[in-house]
Amino acid sequence: MNNKTQAVALAALTAAALAVTTGPAIAESAAEPAAAAVPAAPVDQAPNVAAPVSDDFDADLHAAWEAGNMQAGIATAPGVAAGTAIGIPIGCVLGAVTGGTMTAIATAGTLTIPVGIAGCLVGAAAVGGVGAVLGGAAAAIPAGLYGGVTTFNQLRAQHSAGGATAPAPAQG
Repeated sequence: MNNKTQAVALAALTAAALAVTTGPAIAESAAEPAAAAVPAAPVDQAPNVAAPVSDDFDADLHAAWEAGNMQAGIATAPGVAAGTAIGIPIGCVLGAVTGGTMTAIATAGTLTIPVGIAGCLVGAAAVGGVGAVLGGAAAAIPAGLYGGVTTFNQLRAQHSAGGATAPAPAQG
């Protein structure tokens, strides 16, 4: 393959990697509407008899896990987009500088520009992908932890206050 074909192939791979990393995360966060939890009414008890409060630690933990998972999923898409947007220019500059300088001495400057362009594409793909992973994690981890801990604390406060509890979300 000549240099032009390699540059075009690297540009196509970079665009495909960007579409693959940001596309599914955006589609997943938009496709999952939040379902409202409806408390179940006791069927077998008389209306004036107080229902026993369920103090199921595992159910509360599961509900908190699900809430944290939802919040992390929602925060992943903008984190991936931001990490990619930051990583691509940094990778392009690093790739152009290192790719261009390593071949400039050996070829006496005849391939400096094509190698710099190819180095930019390779660096953008590599650092852009790393930026996507780091950006997604940097946004998703705090959001997931906050959502999970908040939900768990609310459920435990309801139990200690003696309030009715919502059923745990269905596993799926």
